[in-house]
Amino acid sequence: MQRQFGLPKNVAIRQADDHGGIEIAEAHGAAAAIAMEVRMRVSACPWLCGKTPDAIIVGKPMGKVFGHQEIERAIERYAVELGAGIGERLIDFKMRQRMIGREQHIQCRQPCRGDTQAFFLEQIFGRRIHVQHCCMKSWTEESPSTTIRPRFLSPSFPMSARLLLKPGKERSLFRRHPWLFAGSVASLEGRARPGDTVDIMDGEKVLAKAAWSPSSQIRARVWTFDADETVDNAFFKRRVAAAVVRRQALPELQKQNGLRLIHAESDGLPGVIADQYGDLIVIQLTSAGADKWRSAIVDALVKATGCARIYERSDSEVRKLEGLEPTTGWAYGEAPSNDPIIEEHGVKMAVDYAGGHKTGFYLDQRDNRRFARELAAGRRVLNCFCYTGGFSLQALAGDAREVVSIDSSGPALATAQRNLELNSGLDASKCEWREADVFQSLRDMHKQGEKFDLVILDPPKFAPSAAHADRAARAYKDINLHGLKLLNPGGLLMTYSCSGGIGLELFQSIVAGAARDAGVTARIVKRLQGAADHPVDLAFPEGEYLKGLLVQAD
Repeated sequence: MQRQFGLPKNVAIRQADDHGGIEIAEAHGAAAAIAMEVRMRVSACPWLCGKTPDAIIVGKPMGKVFGHQEIERAIERYAVELGAGIGERLIDFKMRQRMIGREQHIQCRQPCRGDTQAFFLEQIFGRRIHVQHCCMKSWTEESPSTTIRPRFLSPSFPMSARLLLKPGKERSLFRRHPWLFAGSVASLEGRARPGDTVDIMDGEKVLAKAAWSPSSQIRARVWTFDADETVDNAFFKRRVAAAVVRRQALPELQKQNGLRLIHAESDGLPGVIADQYGDLIVIQLTSAGADKWRSAIVDALVKATGCARIYERSDSEVRKLEGLEPTTGWAYGEAPSNDPIIEEHGVKMAVDYAGGHKTGFYLDQRDNRRFARELAAGRRVLNCFCYTGGFSLQALAGDAREVVSIDSSGPALATAQRNLELNSGLDASKCEWREADVFQSLRDMHKQGEKFDLVILDPPKFAPSAAHADRAARAYKDINLHGLKLLNPGGLLMTYSCSGGIGLELFQSIVAGAARDAGVTARIVKRLQGAADHPVDLAFPEGEYLKGLLVQAD
C-alpha cells in the first residue's frame, strides 16, 4: 500500500502488532530532518513535559481512538511562528513543501486495520491527530541492516482534554472541594467521553484532574489536586490501599467483619463505595469516572484486602443522573453458598448483598445501634423502618421490655426474623414484627393510645438532592410529629435523616417544628452521626449525609 505523505522514504512506518497502533520512528540520514520536524510540531504539548521524542506513536490501541486538540494547537502555534496565516488551522501545503522538501511515497510494512489505515500521517500534516501509547520495544527499518530503538512518547494514557472555568468559579477548587457543577464550566477543549480524565484549568495552570460527566449536573469529580499525579491503575492501587490502612489504624474498626472500606469522596475516590462482609466485598460505582475505572478498582481491592470475591451492586437511581445503566453481578470470584453473616456488638446479622438495600446492610449505623442497645434496658421500643432488624436486635440484646418493629417490605422482615433465629440468646417472645406502612401505622397507634419509651425513626433517603428537599421535609416532619406523640413522658426519640439534600440545620428545624405541632416540649440530648468507617472530608461537608438527634420529651 502506498500513500503520499510528504515524508522522506527512509522514514519507516509500521503497525504495532500488539495494540493495533502505528508508529513513526526516526531512521537516519535525510530522515533526521523530518524526525526533527515532527518533534518540533509536538514539543509544545504540555503533557510531553518538555521532552523531545524520537518517535510519535499513533493509532487505535485496544479499540480506542482519542482526539487531541492540544497537538493541533501546538502545530498551529508553530505554523504562526514560521509565518503561516493566523487564520490557517494547520500548516498549509506550501509550508509543508518548503520545510520538508519534495514529497515521497511511503510503503507501509503491513496493512493497517480498519479506520486506523494510514490515517496518522495525513492527520499530522493537515487534520486531527490521534495519539496513543505503544509498548513496542523496537522496530526494524526497511533496510534489514538497521534496528532502531527509539524513546517512545509514553504517557500511560492520552493527554487529557482541558476544562475551562467561568470567572471566579475556581474558588471551590482552591478550597479543595471535589465537585465542579455545570454552571461553573465555560467550555471543554478537546474531546472527552463520560468518565475520561480532564484537566481543570485556571488559565494555563492545572488546578485538578477530574472525571468528566457530561450528563450530570456535577460535570466533573476531582480525582486529584496534584497536577503532576497521573490517574492510572497505580493511582487506584494507592488510593484503595490508603483507605484500607486508615481503617486498620482505628481500634474500634479492627475487629469488625462488616466494614466500609471506601467512602467515595471522603476517601479520595468519588463515586466509589466498597463494603466488606467477611471475605466478600460489595462495590457500588455511582459516577461516570468510577464506572470507567471499574477493573482498576476491583484489582486494587483484591490486592489491598486479599478478599475471595467481589460483587457489584451498581443499581442505584443516581446512576441515571450520570447517564449510566444499572450494573450488577460478580466482578471477582464466585458466589458463596450462603449469604455472609457478620457480627456486630455480639449480634449476628445475615447480609442480603444481592437483593437488599444499598450493598445489603447499613454499616453507617453501627455505633448508633450500640447506643440504642444501651438505652433500651427496661423500655418499650418502637423501631420504624426496621429493615432487617439491626436496631431491633440490639434493643433486645440490651434487655428491652418489648420491641415492636415496622417495615413495609415483607422480604426485609423475613430476613429480620431469620437474623433473630441466628441469635439464640435473644428472647424472641419480646419481639413483634409488623408489615405495614409506617406513616399510617404511626397515626393508627396514636389513635389506639399506644405509648413507647424509645421510638427509633431511621427512614430511607427522602431527598437524594436539594431539589427534593421540600417534599422530603414534609415527610420527615410527618413521621417525627407522630413519633413524638407516641412517647411516654420522659421518653426518647432517636431520629435520623440519610438524605444528602437535608442538612443538619434544616433537619433540626424540621424536628423542632414537629415537636411544636405535636404539643411536646423536647430537647436535644445528643447529636448522632455515622460510624468511623464513614469519614467526612473537611473540604466536603456533603459527605456527612447521615445526621441524627436523640431527643427527650417532657
